[in-house]
Amino acid sequence: MKTRAILSDAGGILFDDHPAKLKEYSFLSQNLDQAPSYREFMDAYHSHKQKAQTNPDYSKNQAFLEYLTSLGLERLREDFLKYSRDYDLKLKEQASELVFPGTRETLRELKNKSIEFIVLTDATRSARQSIEDFYQPAGLSEYFTDIIASSDIGVKKPNPLFFQYALDKHKLKVEESFFVAHDWDEIKGGHDFGLKVVAYRYK
Repeated sequence: MKTRAILSDAGGILFDDHPAKLKEYSFLSQNLDQAPSYREFMDAYHSHKQKAQTNPDYSKNQAFLEYLTSLGLERLREDFLKYSRDYDLKLKEQASELVFPGTRETLRELKNKSIEFIVLTDATRSARQSIEDFYQPAGLSEYFTDIIASSDIGVKKPNPLFFQYALDKHKLKVEESFFVAHDWDEIKGGHDFGLKVVAYRYK
């Protein structure tokens, strides 16, 4: 059956998402004499961040502020909010530079072949905010058919409801679609759902 659509993760596939991922840890490292390791930080922060990825009324900033409170570091609240504003602005200005080589050309070719490209992202921001804050400045959004964010629909990949939502919204069949991912849980989840899966930049 002819391929009609590619469902794809975004960060780590289309662009380098390390700067965005390191934002909170960088702040912590700059403001604590003895900061935890990155792994220790992520283990403790994960539940807060996950809430921001599935609740549209709960932001990533709120998640980190709750994390700071859990450590008794409320004194850093205002410093972090200023740091966050400056960091996000710089990230927006650098968005185009973070796009991996060949990405725009590939997306343009897919669009010319009338293959829909639908981004499925576990995001702490809505799809609309993500477009305004990153994808548009990066010069990517014009090639997307749609961006579906976990914070808008309340579930993260690889929850089957995420894949089903995308297919239903665009009237696609499983056998007409590929899923591109680089995290093992998403690769396995997409495969178990019945999608043809491309493991790209998989480590």
